[in-house]
Amino acid sequence: MARITRNKAAEILGLSRQTISNYIEQGLIGSCVGEHGILYVNSEDVEKYAEKYKMLAANEKMIDDKLKEVEAHKRAINVELTELRNRATANGKLAANAVGMLFGVINAMSYLDITPKLSYRESKLLKDIINGMTYDELSIKYGVSATRIRQIVEKTCNKLTYNEDAAIAEIATNQDLRIVIDGLKKKLKATQASYDEYRRAKGDTPIGGTILPPLILGKDVNDCGFPVRILNMFRWCDVYTVGDLLRKFHGKSDLDKIRNLGKKSIWIILDFIEENNLSFKQNGESDEDFYIRLNNNLSNKKHEEND
Repeated sequence: MARITRNKAAEILGLSRQTISNYIEQGLIGSCVGEHGILYVNSEDVEKYAEKYKMLAANEKMIDDKLKEVEAHKRAINVELTELRNRATANGKLAANAVGMLFGVINAMSYLDITPKLSYRESKLLKDIINGMTYDELSIKYGVSATRIRQIVEKTCNKLTYNEDAAIAEIATNQDLRIVIDGLKKKLKATQASYDEYRRAKGDTPIGGTILPPLILGKDVNDCGFPVRILNMFRWCDVYTVGDLLRKFHGKSDLDKIRNLGKKSIWIILDFIEENNLSFKQNGESDEDFYIRLNNNLSNKKHEEND
């Protein structure tokens, strides 16, 4: 499979690296372990989610975290601005137009709740300055010269103030996109309501909201009682979870093609799938339809056991 790192996947989807790891554990995104034990993500899954959920907040918590981050950056910039204005430069003070530009960007970010993305090091340094640490103290903490610390801080401020016209244009574009997104959200909600009504008419339970995969898809195959010879085959085929197993193969015919995998091993795998009321993902089947089908199977099984 085409693969990318978790950091790259997080950058594409606008999520944290830990969120990507959680999606892998839940079986939402395929994964594999490459050379040197590095965990990679299925780039096709990432591209699919990026296209479908581009620029939409995953949940309210992410929005709240983003707002807190904006406020933290704003406080950091204000403190660093005071620090820079008091430090000697070529003419003894920071250029007035640079100060005005910085305040213009800060005010724009405050109004729109938008801030340029800072690296972890940049954010950490600014937070330390907010807490009262001097450049000399920071140089001791990070093991670099005070001059280097100052360069990093100035570079961070320049990142927030570089090319004011482009920044304002980008902010305006983002505002227009928000209007489009709000409209799409309303259409999506209306479509979901219509689909729920259709399912009710068919006697099914409406989904309403995000379609979640069964929890068993995120279960590690090492915890499923498979013998060592099958687990070795799984590793060779980049199968690490039950979700990987159901997506990697599409039926017994695919298992028959695996070299040195005997009939007994094949039937052990098929028995596991049947006992857990699961089934392979079909060719061309979307993840949503796949999850719906599995959830329906598991729900029917539960009703049969209760009867």
